[in-house]
Amino acid sequence: MVNGYWENWRNPLNPQPGLNHTDPLYYVDAFGGNTHIFYSFLTLVKNAAAKPSPAKEHWDGSAIYDSYTAADILEVMKPPPSHNPYSQQRNKILAMMEACRLNK
Repeated sequence: MVNGYWENWRNPLNPQPGLNHTDPLYYVDAFGGNTHIFYSFLTLVKNAAAKPSPAKEHWDGSAIYDSYTAADILEVMKPPPSHNPYSQQRNKILAMMEACRLNK
């Protein structure tokens, strides 16, 4: 198991030419030999702000949010055929997961 860390706003330093962020091969050079990626940032609050300093929050039991979309991560990852306004973010996350699987 080789772990890595990935910020959700970051683009790969060396993306594969001609591909986009929904293709697992786009991440090959960026992930190197990683078999698992810690994807950040999932937050306890819908609109998390890092500056001037993060708020001290506690989970209220309703949702964990993807800070990129400010949506409940379960809504972001909801599979088709349901209408998903976050499908682009979902497809990006799925591509990262598949890129890791290809490294096993």
